[in-house]
Amino acid sequence: MTTAQSDGLAPTANAADTPGAGIRSMTGQGRAQCSADCGTVTVEIRSVNNRGIKVSVRTPDSLADLAATVETTVRKWVHRGSFTVNLTWRPKETSTAVKVNTDVVSSYFRQIKDAQTHCGVDQDIDWVGLMQLPGVLISDGPTDRVDHTLRDLVNTTLRHAVDALDQMRQREGAEMAASLTSDLGRIAGHVETIKGFVPDTVQRYRDRLESKVRSAIDAYDLKIDSIDLLREIQIYADRVDISEEITRLESHLKLFGQVLGGDSLADQNPSTSSSTAGPDSPTHSPAGRRLDFVIQEMVRETNTIGSKASNADVSAQVVEVKCALERMREMVQNLE
Repeated sequence: MTTAQSDGLAPTANAADTPGAGIRSMTGQGRAQCSADCGTVTVEIRSVNNRGIKVSVRTPDSLADLAATVETTVRKWVHRGSFTVNLTWRPKETSTAVKVNTDVVSSYFRQIKDAQTHCGVDQDIDWVGLMQLPGVLISDGPTDRVDHTLRDLVNTTLRHAVDALDQMRQREGAEMAASLTSDLGRIAGHVETIKGFVPDTVQRYRDRLESKVRSAIDAYDLKIDSIDLLREIQIYADRVDISEEITRLESHLKLFGQVLGGDSLADQNPSTSSSTAGPDSPTHSPAGRRLDFVIQEMVRETNTIGSKASNADVSAQVVEVKCALERMREMVQNLE
């Protein structure tokens, strides 16, 4: 019979009703303890940020053979982060009962006595030291059954610990998603403000350029057709038009919101939605890298808007957008 106890498995809200439910933080911890006939196994898992995936397993010597299996199992359930797994085993007294192998002890005793006679030594034998010689103490129990039971117990405990870790990472991820959504709304508001300045910005640049060109024409007494002049002025004026950049920035904002909400992740893998992804569904898609890429694109478009629009009002809005994007970038780097 197996009994389990784990930390971090408190009931949580329905993932479908939680903003950013498919988003996971890379930091977290989970602990589980299970007992069976072979003893009690405790697993503690801690995770921190990492660009890739790294798993470090610490086990007692008695469970060293299971370290590789534990690492492989953890890698199946996570995508990104640095994980430290501490595995301990406290066996029951009945499962570790030992007996003295009298045949081996008799053999050691005879050899020691023969050596004493040969060397002319008459000294009492150290029975404590004799008990520590190889093969003297042997396990008194069904070893194969205990090994099999212990292996299953470790796997069960590890599963509970990963469940606890995953729930903690999801809770932190949901909180971070809420903050990202808030900044996303602020950026959208600044972009709407910038859109209002676009017609005036282009017109003011066109008027300034035309005024300077006409002043130069008058100064050098040049004859230029008005249509040609207006065409050239329009070509240069179009260079400060930021309509395309705004459209692309709005598209990136929409994509960021979709990835954050898990919609696009579900579209990529219809059989596994982000709301049900987790250790039971190791195919869930991590969003951190994709969100980081989208932010890079938003930063690029924002920089272009700032450099093209020679307007103080637009520049002020661009500064606010950059501040929000920087906050988002730092937060996204902590997501799986």
